[in-house]
Amino acid sequence: MNVRIITASAGTGKTSRLTQELDDAVAARRARPDGIVATTFTTHAAIELIERARARLLGRGRVREAHQLLAARIGTVNAVCGALIEEFAFELGVSPAARVLDEAAAELELRRALSRVVSEERADELERLGARFEPERDWRGEVRRIVEAARTNGL
Repeated sequence: MNVRIITASAGTGKTSRLTQELDDAVAARRARPDGIVATTFTTHAAIELIERARARLLGRGRVREAHQLLAARIGTVNAVCGALIEEFAFELGVSPAARVLDEAAAELELRRALSRVVSEERADELERLGARFEPERDWRGEVRRIVEAARTNGL
């Protein structure tokens, strides 16, 4: 597996670079067009990447590869990951009906999870201690930061 991460500000040529990288990888047989996974932050950028990459392949007479590129996983991060979850849900032991939570829903789910593992008495104690020693901090926020750090580090 070959992973390339290309990040840059808007208008700096990311799509052109990715188009070139895809073309080079397909031409050198380092990647199958239908085996490519590429994510973008917007649907518009994903469509533009597919169109440019296919146009480049077609311009070089590689019609079969341009057609195969339609089976590649190119889209927004949410779309690509959602499709992978749906396809492999059974093997992962999760529901294929995944959805991205907005901030309010994520906060609600965190509170629900915490209520299952932190008793009401313990939560009250944490509130009292927090108010006494660090009133500007919310213990739930600290737990959220720990969870986010664990996710970021693959724990």
